[in-house]
Amino acid sequence: MNRKVLIFFLLFFTSLNVFTQNYSNEWISYSQNYYKIPISKTGIYRITETELENFGVPTGSFNPQNLQIFHNGKEIPLFIDGEALGLINFIEFFAEKNSGWLDTTLFNSTQSQTNPYYSLINDTAAYFLTWNNSFNNLRYENENDTNFDDYELSQYCKKTILTQYTSKYYYGETDCEYTKAEGWFDNTAISLGNTIKKSIETPNAISSGTNATIKFALASFSSYQHHIKVDNEGFSFDTTFSGLTHIIKSFSFSSSLIENTTTINFQSINDLDQRTDYSAVSYVEIIYPHTYDFEGQNEFYFTLPHNPNAKTLIEITNFDIDDSNIILYDITNNKRIAAVNDNDTIKAVINKSNLDINCVIINEKSINQLSKMSKLTFVDYSKNQSDYVIISHPKLSDKAVDYKNYRNAELVFIDDLYNQFSYGINKHPIAIKNFANYIINTWDSIPKNLLLLGKSISAQYYRKDSLNYVNTLVPSFGEPTSDVLLTAGLNGTYYEPAIPTGRISAKSSDDVDLYLNKVFEYENNEPEIWMKNILHFGGGKTSSEQNLFASYLDNYKKIIEDTLFGGRVSTFLKNSSDPIQITQTDSIKSLINNGCSLLTFFGHAAASGFDQNIDEPSAYDNKGKYPFLFANSCYSGNIHLPNSESTSEKWVLIKDKGVIGFIAVVFEGYTTYLNQYSQQFYKNISYQNYGKNIGKCMQITAQNIEQGNLNNAGIKSTCLEMTLHGDPALKFYAPPLPDLSVSQSSINFSPSTVSSQLDTFNINIEISNIGKAFVDTFIVSLTRTFSNGITETNNYTLFGSLYKDTLKIKLPIDKIKGAGNNKFDIYVDAMNQIEELNENNNQTSVNLFIKSNEIIPIYPFQYSIVPTDSIILKASSGYPFSSEQDFIFEIDTTNNFNSSFKSNKIIKHKGGVVEWELPFSLTPNTVYFWRVSKYYENPDSMSWKTSSFIYIDGKTGWSQSKFSQFQNDDFNLIKKNNSEEKFEFITTPKNLHCHNIGSPNTDTQFRDIEYTIDGAGDYSSCGAAEAIIVVVIDSLTLKPWESDKAMYGHRDYPKCFSRSRTDKYFVFSTDSVSLSKLAIMLEDSIPNGDYVLVYTFRNGNFYNWENDLYSAFINLGAAYVRN
Repeated sequence: MNRKVLIFFLLFFTSLNVFTQNYSNEWISYSQNYYKIPISKTGIYRITETELENFGVPTGSFNPQNLQIFHNGKEIPLFIDGEALGLINFIEFFAEKNSGWLDTTLFNSTQSQTNPYYSLINDTAAYFLTWNNSFNNLRYENENDTNFDDYELSQYCKKTILTQYTSKYYYGETDCEYTKAEGWFDNTAISLGNTIKKSIETPNAISSGTNATIKFALASFSSYQHHIKVDNEGFSFDTTFSGLTHIIKSFSFSSSLIENTTTINFQSINDLDQRTDYSAVSYVEIIYPHTYDFEGQNEFYFTLPHNPNAKTLIEITNFDIDDSNIILYDITNNKRIAAVNDNDTIKAVINKSNLDINCVIINEKSINQLSKMSKLTFVDYSKNQSDYVIISHPKLSDKAVDYKNYRNAELVFIDDLYNQFSYGINKHPIAIKNFANYIINTWDSIPKNLLLLGKSISAQYYRKDSLNYVNTLVPSFGEPTSDVLLTAGLNGTYYEPAIPTGRISAKSSDDVDLYLNKVFEYENNEPEIWMKNILHFGGGKTSSEQNLFASYLDNYKKIIEDTLFGGRVSTFLKNSSDPIQITQTDSIKSLINNGCSLLTFFGHAAASGFDQNIDEPSAYDNKGKYPFLFANSCYSGNIHLPNSESTSEKWVLIKDKGVIGFIAVVFEGYTTYLNQYSQQFYKNISYQNYGKNIGKCMQITAQNIEQGNLNNAGIKSTCLEMTLHGDPALKFYAPPLPDLSVSQSSINFSPSTVSSQLDTFNINIEISNIGKAFVDTFIVSLTRTFSNGITETNNYTLFGSLYKDTLKIKLPIDKIKGAGNNKFDIYVDAMNQIEELNENNNQTSVNLFIKSNEIIPIYPFQYSIVPTDSIILKASSGYPFSSEQDFIFEIDTTNNFNSSFKSNKIIKHKGGVVEWELPFSLTPNTVYFWRVSKYYENPDSMSWKTSSFIYIDGKTGWSQSKFSQFQNDDFNLIKKNNSEEKFEFITTPKNLHCHNIGSPNTDTQFRDIEYTIDGAGDYSSCGAAEAIIVVVIDSLTLKPWESDKAMYGHRDYPKCFSRSRTDKYFVFSTDSVSLSKLAIMLEDSIPNGDYVLVYTFRNGNFYNWENDLYSAFINLGAAYVRN
């Protein structure tokens, strides 16, 4: 496309490279009213008072002298007809359409912009009408000098012809920032060995005037050596250069060489032994002396050479007057000049000037009328501050407000940002960057999250497409397009966002609604073990590449399966050379449907999918269980495409399915740098920045890998392109504490059927850690309750828990009491050594019925009281389906079964309940002992099971009234004296152990400092500061006092700040005040006879000890404490 612009003003009137570190809103007075005027054509504009009122401007509320119009942050001059009389007959002003002046801020250097005259965004500039209380606002001054005979006649003016070639977009270097050789250029390339000619109309040149100048810009689009020659009759330029860059040159030559058409030759010379060469022209600008023949036009732009000494007369011919008034403006000096039509020759006097004077002449009928003006209300964002900022589009406003309310965020609409931070230029991404810079520097604290809520389309796709332009709701930045660039470089950053940033590429309110619902589900899930599941997918074209990617993924697996995350990784690897391998196994579907926190791909991809295709997100059923997807591949993260739906958008913007966030680069990914990023990202989410927002982890990851690599293009592109499609405030699953869990379903026995014919069996206890992984030891307690009520308890020490561990315990059958139902009570972290999220899921019970040919008493119940003197004894075989066999019953009044009263009975019976009706009447208030066994000829082979009861007429209940009935009881601090049939107190020693470390300096060493009483106690301290730790042990119970007993001046009252439980010690700081309180505690608070253990933590700082503390220790019996 060839764009010929027969005007000069873009060169003379637009200030290039004006972007500085301001915010672009400095010109706004928030107390004033503003009306926005869009301008897409350069020219003189006029608006009447009636038209102003039709646009809603209250013209009767201000004096015309108060009126102002601003453009690009600066006040422009106005001409108001009738102003001196307090009237607004009409307002006239000169306005320019948008150019590339503001785009300079988007390039990696102000020198990188090839074409400053053509905007990458749009052609429409914005002018803002307002009014204040001043009577000295900027105005055009009338020049009414018509004494034409008094001044010397000008012989020529200067004319600027700017021809732009903007048919095709060229990408330049693969860098997110706009670079040299990037932008819109000629569709016809200057190919190797060929010449293209650009012919430009240059009529009415005058040879006697000043020299002409030609300025051109071109850029190369191949990475090889280039030999370019540019020439015409007036100049010749010959150069060689290499790579992707641009050339901008200007040449002066005699105006006598200017003809009605000026032709410039652009030639690629094939003498560098290159296979290819491509370049393209951006623009050609010709400035030449021009007669005052204005070519029959009704609007003409020209420049008058400066004359600092005297006014100048000009006489214009061949101008289309069209029977209307002639208006002439000196734009340089803000003059409105009287022009007189003298027989179709227009005469005017131009005031003297030290500068060349840019002028425009127009007939009144050709003045432009304003078609649109809209009222604005500027928001003072200094008064609306939040940790979370949402930038959205009015199209999404209803659901954007819901999102704002959910996050308690500051909601900002993009149209407001355009008007305030990019001078009203719509779709310009610098609005977001300036706004971000503003809030970073002016708010009390930098926001923690920035959410871009709305679809973005790359500028190259919407610059010339009106539908794509409309569908761009919240624009982004650069090519390849990068959301990171919207804040990168601010506040001392480099390739990381200054505010952690994410985008939801919503095209409609429905998209916002479905995603917000997913966020709500995600953030309200209770911790479950599936949240520690990770899926890895490795691709690659060749076996060596597949092996490389597999090694990368294995490294990530080692990181995330260790502390602090403690995940479980399932890996699926591509094993064919096909471009795409379909992976649709039921196992993958099951894993995703059952829940996982992260899907990580490393392989090749396009915008539509991966080289290991695991099906569309619609094929899964994972409502409420939404993982993040981390794609180390090309293109899959490109959410800035206009027509096609990217892989990222498919997975994120699907209702009740898919993922909660998608992390990937938008363009080509480079294996080495993707691996560097991924490895550091895994470290950050797994332990280095565990628990921080996903956006923050991405920000820190970029900071990590860019250190020492700021000149590495691969690192730069990886960091800038890495896009978060999702909410940056979301957290990767990171519970703050461990959470050990055990349940009935996690316990099994081997073999599955256990009988008394075995010697041993295994109980397998699967212990899950739903929470934070840890490496500290903890106790698992197993209590076995036999069918006769006797219990046995054993403790087992485990060393940390990452994800799941199975504790396998081998147990004896116990031929005597093992048969029948065995109840197992499992208590994980039985000593409460580990502070957990939930202490209520550490215990469970399971039953195991051990089959046996043995028989056990079941009625009367052990120690029961029977109310009648006749009774049937009942016993149950261990296996109800056993064949018929002999059983023997015995009953006696002594537990030795050796009195003359003893009776017995052999009964033949199948398995099940066996009965014997006693052949005698019971004696009141008499204890009877009875037993049963399978019958054997050899009495020594009998396996007796014994029970007892008492007969009390008319009574029921429980009774242990005979000494021998206590034989199977457990005793605490007493023992039985069988010979005298009495109980006696016993002395049972307990083992007190204390382990200390001199000058510990690691967390592990802190935890190794502990004391125990028979294996149970407490460890470490409260905080890392030096301390004296005091343990008080009750003399009766031999249990330690806990830190909430009373306030003695210890720093862990009622509990330590870092724990949810109380401590089993008292931690005193080593300053003089705390040590004085320790002395008082030792003297006044510990009862006589209690035991006291004292040890230091890190350093006792004994130089701080006063005599009162030494005396307290000596009074307790520590006679050598001063030594």
